Parts: sequence; structure tokens; C-alpha cells
Amino acid sequence: MKKQILTIAMMATCAIASNAQQRLVLYEEFTGENCGPCAADNPGLETLMAANTSKVVHVTYMEPVPTSGYFYLSDQADNDTRSQYYFSSFQTLIGANSWFTPSGLRDGVFPDGALGYSGGEGIISTFTQTDIDSEYNVASPFNIVATRVFNAAKDSVTITAKVTAVSAYSGTLMLRCVWVKTMNFTAPPGNNGETHFENVVRKMFADQTIPASWTVGMSNTYTFKGKISHLDTFTNTTGVDSMGVVWIQNDANKRVAQVARANSAPTGVNEITNSDVNFNIHPNPAQNAAMVNFELNNEAQVQVSVFDALGREVSAVAAQKMAAGVQNIPVNTSGLASGIYYIKMNIDGNSITKPLSIVK
Repeated sequence: MKKQILTIAMMATCAIASNAQQRLVLYEEFTGENCGPCAADNPGLETLMAANTSKVVHVTYMEPVPTSGYFYLSDQADNDTRSQYYFSSFQTLIGANSWFTPSGLRDGVFPDGALGYSGGEGIISTFTQTDIDSEYNVASPFNIVATRVFNAAKDSVTITAKVTAVSAYSGTLMLRCVWVKTMNFTAPPGNNGETHFENVVRKMFADQTIPASWTVGMSNTYTFKGKISHLDTFTNTTGVDSMGVVWIQNDANKRVAQVARANSAPTGVNEITNSDVNFNIHPNPAQNAAMVNFELNNEAQVQVSVFDALGREVSAVAAQKMAAGVQNIPVNTSGLASGIYYIKMNIDGNSITKPLSIVK
């Protein structure tokens, strides 16, 4: 009997391990549009990143080196917050009150072994495929599934991150999230001649403290929400792209445990921007029931559906004709676990989606 129980336990452990998500590597670069060495080194780094999109997530912070430019000044607080977070690491490397750009960190630390500027610590021109592969092959203790949903005006975004532990882990853990934008210009916005800028941080959301200790199978869902500047207007731009990036970092040693891109809506959730369609959810967070409140100008066909963070429809209220005026539709959430969901309302073919938090 003991042997049988042990075998079952081992099978359960293997089943959990088999669900482990492949590690993605976070590469944080510090650069600037007025930095001459940056213009020389960035093309090689970007080529390396383009060849490893399945292995590494590239995030760029703009620094005032040697002088401040638009990117830095327009989001100075976020850039300063991140550079100061790592400043002590660079002080150890090249001396007190020192900083050098372009530079970068792989999963929160320097990719090379021994400290010393001559060893290539943090210099982006010495970052290689070997540096990516060696970190990529380290098993991550976490899975992260991240998605994003815009509001109707597309000037605000809700990023949802479901974190699951696939192995036990503990530390001074923070969940971090940024909104990044890739831009191409017909004329350089700075004085170093660069016209291509990859994954520039345009918004850093407030850090979220997550549990210090995780056991196998433990799972929590977190939400970041706020105004974003991905629609900010740049002159002479020929192409833009944007996405959210979410990662878990241990502040005790600055090691990043896992990172995920949030560059799509949950499957099955259509982001249709019709400002004439609006509704409120009460209460939110909800427990066993929520009420969808809205006002119709005319009689309309109305349907309400509920999706989970992976885009699966988990509940629906049958479509019905409703008269003009203030209306309420109850939504039964008693069978849903705690987490972030999305209520999608369809009014005569026009849809809008809003997040619903359920806390049991």
C-alpha cells in the first residue's frame, strides 16, 4: 500500500512538472536617442533579439545620456525609477556615481560571471546567443499567462496576469508590468541618427507585492490598469507597435523568475470600440452575483457573456429584447472561482468588454 501511494504521489508530481511553462528571458536595455555608442551597438542587439523572439523579451529604458531627449523627458519618472533600481549594481561594476549607456541586464543581473568592465558586464555589444541560451535553459518556477483589454477609447488598458507556481519558490517577490512601444521614424528624433526604437517603455504600472512563498500548484491572478500613451503622437513615424510585459522579480537579489508578453486580448473577447455602448458592474469585486446596469436609448437585442482570463466563455445570459430606458441584468457568479473575468455585452451587434473581479 505504501508503495502504491508513493507511486501515485510521484505521478502527480510529474503531471505538475509537465505543465511547466518554458522560461522566457527578460533583457532590459538602457539607451538613449542622443547616445552615439547606442546608435552603433543597437542594430546588432536588435538583430539578435529578432532571431530569438521565442526566447527573450526585450524592454528598453531611455536615459539622459549624454543629454536628455524627448523619450526620457516625456516619461522621466518611470525611466528614473528603473535605472535607480539597478544603479547600485552599476556602481559596483564601474565605481560610485557612475553609469554607462548602452547597457543591459539579463533577468535582472549581468550576464557574465566576474565583475569588471573589461569582462563585458552589461555591455550590449558583448551580449550573445550563448547568454540567451544559457538563461533560457534554466527552468522557471512560474507560469505566467498575460492578456490585455483596451477600454472603448483605447486610452486605457487592463492587463491580467495569472501566475502559477510549478515548483516551490520563495523570496522578496514583486510582480511588475510595463507598456512598451516600438517605433520607426522617417527622421531621427534625437541627434545620434537612430530612426528605429524597440519596445521603449511608455508606462510603468505600480508594482504589486505577491506572496513571499509559493508551493507547487499555487495560483493567483493579478490586474494592472491605467492610462497608456501608446497612442501618443510622434511626428515622422512610419510604423508603431505596442504591448504589455509582465514579470516576477526577487528584490533580494534582483533575479527575474519569469516574464510574459501581454499583446493580445483573451481568446473570444472582441475589443469593439463603440462609445455609444456602455454599462456598469455592481458590485465589483463580486462574490456570488453581480448586476450589469445600463441604459438603452431604443429597444434593442441584448446579450451578456462572461469569459475567463484565457478567453473561455464560462457563463452567459440568454439574448433578449429589452425596452428603452435603464436596465439591469443579473449575472450568477456563484460557480466561478476567485480571479479576473470579463463581461462582454452585445447590444444589437455592438459589443464592449469590461473586467470583473471575483473574490470568494
